[in-house]
Amino acid sequence: MYYNIEYILIIGIFMLYCKIIEKIKEEILSGTYKDKRLPNRDTLCNRYNVTRNTVQNAIDIIMQAGLLKSHGRNGTEINKNLKKDITIGIAIQSENAKDDSLFQVIESVAQDINTSKSGKFKLYYGILQAPESGDTKQLIQDIDAHVISGLILFWPTKEMFNRFYRNWLPIICTIEDRFYKGCEYLAPNHISLIDKMLNEALRIKRRNVALLTNVKMKKTYIDYFQTAIEQKGLVSCDDWIQGSCLCKKALPWSGKIVELMMKQNFKKKPDVLLVLNESLRDYAVNGITKAGLHIPRDIEIISHCNFYKNSNKFKKSIYIGFDIQAMVNEYAEMIGNRYLEGKINSRVKVMEAVKADEHKKPSIDFFKPVNS
Repeated sequence: MYYNIEYILIIGIFMLYCKIIEKIKEEILSGTYKDKRLPNRDTLCNRYNVTRNTVQNAIDIIMQAGLLKSHGRNGTEINKNLKKDITIGIAIQSENAKDDSLFQVIESVAQDINTSKSGKFKLYYGILQAPESGDTKQLIQDIDAHVISGLILFWPTKEMFNRFYRNWLPIICTIEDRFYKGCEYLAPNHISLIDKMLNEALRIKRRNVALLTNVKMKKTYIDYFQTAIEQKGLVSCDDWIQGSCLCKKALPWSGKIVELMMKQNFKKKPDVLLVLNESLRDYAVNGITKAGLHIPRDIEIISHCNFYKNSNKFKKSIYIGFDIQAMVNEYAEMIGNRYLEGKINSRVKVMEAVKADEHKKPSIDFFKPVNS
């Protein structure tokens, strides 16, 4: 058997670079360098038993990731402005952000931030479970080449999380019910969403409440809705609680579900419909119209939404949801702190829902998860 010696040497050098890069990054993130300065090149050469060129090339790559700043003969310091300078990857599950309202808003927010030069986000599309799907291969390459300095994952499976996990890479997950070691979490609080919707129904003096949601909505949320209805003195029933699949082919059926619900001969009819996923809202409106009802005279719609401060679509509707611009900024803050503190806080940040047209800064609470 013959071996390509040149190829073997190239692979060996590449693996050596990766090893040195990871060691230096780990020391930066763990707070080893208390004076925020990197040791000189000769010290690093002796520490890792490598040549000066190897150390320099490794440092150059780490500088591209935004962790270090060179001051020529005055040495290299750990970047004090990491929160502004680092590049953060965002894994978009859809191949086209327009397929999902959340990712569509995230894409707009990321573009605004990139334009303002206050930070930088790199978006990867079609990041699903299959390793060959979408930009998955490119994302893995960028992680291993240290192109990105942090990663945001939305509702990842264990398999998906493990594919991108590196011990030096800060990862923030949007997830509520399962926790992986080695990352932090920021999740929208859907309990607060339901609560604020019901309070809004009370404010506009609507008492008969129907609910349209994703069929995959957790039973915990439905149970909370039913309990809160009773506690707030409102009225609902099982026939007024309906679910719909969010896949493209099934979405139009949600309109039919609402139409049939509104046409039933109840002693009382719903006078407000809560829509817990904004992808369902337009179909719900269509169903109400086909049932011969008028909005808002006969029934009002209070819809979930994902929004940011430049949005202007809320003038004619009642929307309550999550400020995605604040959420993305919080992601960046968490990743920046991960670099500066050199440690992962074992906790989940929970973002509260707000009314879209009020643009109040959402509160963020904390609780400690149990890692799995």
